[in-house]
Amino acid sequence: MKIFTLDENYSVVCEAKKTRNGFKHEAKLCKQGEEISKAKICYLNRTWESFEYESVLNNIVNSYFEETQAKKYLKDIKIPENKQFKTVNMVCALGKIICNTEEEKNNWDKKMLGTIKGIEFPKDFDNLPEEEKQQRLKGALETLNLKERKDNKNAGN
Repeated sequence: MKIFTLDENYSVVCEAKKTRNGFKHEAKLCKQGEEISKAKICYLNRTWESFEYESVLNNIVNSYFEETQAKKYLKDIKIPENKQFKTVNMVCALGKIICNTEEEKNNWDKKMLGTIKGIEFPKDFDNLPEEEKQQRLKGALETLNLKERKDNKNAGN
């Protein structure tokens, strides 16, 4: 469970729950501690979000508040900092140098990404063609790089 504070009156409580076919993220919008709205998103596979609960948080805030207020709340939300992203990105870059084949590079990246709490791979990931694995791993690493750049930009302000 994670609580995102929007201001002194509003907060969003997010939870992850297992479902028969995957999992879901649920969000409860609270005003002064009282629940006023709910949202949920169901997943079959893990998503690549900048931070955990990003999609369901955006969903509930955008559906309840007017556009201007919603944008302000979402802009002001402090994304949980994860210094591990920078380390994983650097170690994955090292893998590009020390690994010889695409398969070795993909296995290296998957192993390194798997060290990040909350990252899960689909059960059939290892059965995918190497080109598809590479594309998905590249997307995950690009997401981590965007998160890292966003954190660094916010730290400079």
